[in-house]
Amino acid sequence: MTDEEIERMIHDAEQHAEEDERKLKEIELRNAADTMIYQADKTIKEFDEKIDEADRQQIEQAKAELEEALQGTDNDLIEAKTQALTEAIYTVSAKMYEDANPQDVQDDVVDADYNIPEDD
Repeated sequence: MTDEEIERMIHDAEQHAEEDERKLKEIELRNAADTMIYQADKTIKEFDEKIDEADRQQIEQAKAELEEALQGTDNDLIEAKTQALTEAIYTVSAKMYEDANPQDVQDDVVDADYNIPEDD
């Protein structure tokens, strides 16, 4: 390769760097959205009997809105709908965690002092 060809390739790469970065961010955003849709389906399936109907509807609505946003090209909308679905899933997950680990359960544990006899 000649120096002129190398310079031209470097110049072309620099010109397309911004577009490449934009495309990379769009791909990462869409992958994150797809992951959240999968997580929503998994959460509903896994906790089917434990999720109340209002929470189920909230997740289903957020998921449908995200799927609709993914049909378009508005990255800001996709990001907002991904965040909405993430929050809906987090709300249900937090409730499931609280139900599994109630904080007001008190064990009959008694703190006690004791002495260890010294060996002489």
